[in-house]
Amino acid sequence: MKKLVTHHGKFHADDVFSTAWLKIIYKDVQIIRINRDEIYKYKNNAEYFMYDIGNGKYDHHSKECKEYRPNGNPYAAFGKIVRDTYKLVGFDKKTYLLFDNLFVSPIDTVDNNGPNAAISQHSDIVRAMNQEDLYGATQENAFLKAVEYAEFVLNVMINKFLADKELERKTKEIALQNKGKDIVILDKFYPTNPFKKFGSKFIIYPDFDHWNCNATDQESVRITNKTLDNLIFRHETGSFATFKTKDSAIRAAKLSLGRP
Repeated sequence: MKKLVTHHGKFHADDVFSTAWLKIIYKDVQIIRINRDEIYKYKNNAEYFMYDIGNGKYDHHSKECKEYRPNGNPYAAFGKIVRDTYKLVGFDKKTYLLFDNLFVSPIDTVDNNGPNAAISQHSDIVRAMNQEDLYGATQENAFLKAVEYAEFVLNVMINKFLADKELERKTKEIALQNKGKDIVILDKFYPTNPFKKFGSKFIIYPDFDHWNCNATDQESVRITNKTLDNLIFRHETGSFATFKTKDSAIRAAKLSLGRP
């Protein structure tokens, strides 16, 4: 069991999301919330993981423990913990940096009262959960409810970023397999950029009961504005069109390339 130590009283997204993240990576945890007079009992003791209090490695409230990202955004406890443990949820460095920029850094900025402190809705939601009458007679109940919320959100976001990572890998693999083909027929949608890189002009794929045709580079080739069979929708830029049948989508791509 991992013993987690953070501050008691009013909570914020920083300590709440830090706790939720640690629950995800360590599974079995004990949460201990303390006041400042109790720090000496837990600080510098390997048995406890202390954060957002105590002026240690995972605090950020004093000059001695302040750290900043390369872009100047300050770390809070959440950002420091994620930075040091992201591999435990399956992230590589690239995925971590995206996750930090889009999700973690805004929460850190709010907790540091940064100039863009209104950028994290999660911070606002957690702040609003500091209402004991909503969750029982104690602040502890409210805190645990907030952690439950944060854990749900984190699991969703972690899975999304891992799925995006796998989609990027799979897309590159399929695009490479179809290198040099002007028109690529797929079993589902994949992002167009890798196909553009390997010379493909159009990707065609099913979408429920119809078929889509996407131009990979609308600057150089567009879906023709000629009358097309079974057309459902054509974007005015010519970058995208939807058809009732697969054959109609293929024909549209061929016409756009000047083929019969």
